[in-house]
Amino acid sequence: DLSTEEGIKKAIETGAKKDELYKAAKVYFDRGRFGNKYVGFIAYPKGNWILFNDPDTSLTAFQIARGTDIYTLDALMMERKQRKTDSQIAAEIINNLYIGYKEAGHTESGLVRKSVVINGYKGEQLTVKNISGKSLVINVVVSGNKIYFISVEGVPSHIGEMMKWVINSWNPDK
Repeated sequence: DLSTEEGIKKAIETGAKKDELYKAAKVYFDRGRFGNKYVGFIAYPKGNWILFNDPDTSLTAFQIARGTDIYTLDALMMERKQRKTDSQIAAEIINNLYIGYKEAGHTESGLVRKSVVINGYKGEQLTVKNISGKSLVINVVVSGNKIYFISVEGVPSHIGEMMKWVINSWNPDK
C-alpha cells in the first residue's frame, strides 16, 4: 500500500532486491528469455514490455508488464511431497486458490479450474474472470522439488494470446 510510509518503505526495499535479480537475469533477456533458474522462463513477449515490481509479490517473483497486461513467474521450494504426485499437489494448490477467491466474493461462474499442459509439463489452472475489468489465469506446475506459478493477468481480450505464449514457451530450466 503506497499510501502509507510503511508501504513506501517496503516498495523501495523490494524494488532494490528485485533490481539485483533482474540485473543477474539480463544474460537470459539478451537471449530472448524472460525469467531465471529459480522461477523458470518464457520467451520474451513481442512488443514493448517493461520490468514490473509489485511490492505485494514475493521477492523471487519476476514480472513484466505492458499497460495492464502482466506476466508473473514465481516458484516455491518443497521440502517433501508427502507421497503425493505432482498432479495432486498442483490440484490442491489450485483448489485452495479457488476457495480463497470464492470466499473473497467471486462467483462460481467467474472461476474456472482445469488441467493444462504447458510446453509438455502437466499442471493445473485457475482462471478468475472480472477482477476490476481484468482476468487472471494462474497456472501451477510441479516439477522436481519446486512448485512453479506461471500467471497472466490483463484485459480479457488479451489473455488468450498471452496464455498461448506461456503454453508454447515456458520451461523450468531454460
